[in-house]
Amino acid sequence: MSYYNVKVAVSTSASEDTKGKVVSELYLVEALSCTEAQAKVHTDFSEFGNDFEITSTTKTKVVKVIE
Repeated sequence: MSYYNVKVAVSTSASEDTKGKVVSELYLVEALSCTEAQAKVHTDFSEFGNDFEITSTTKTKVVKVIE
């Protein structure tokens, strides 16, 4: 397994007083490939119904995550 940085642009909800905006968030994903990392993020975000776009995916040099 490898670790991937997946950058996601998420649209925030607009309220009466404010306009919606796009926030960039970075996720560390454990996966076998870049495609699998993107699929995991897509599955996770599709549960909430927010508008989002995966803007980049890069393999990291992280060896192990110690919890």
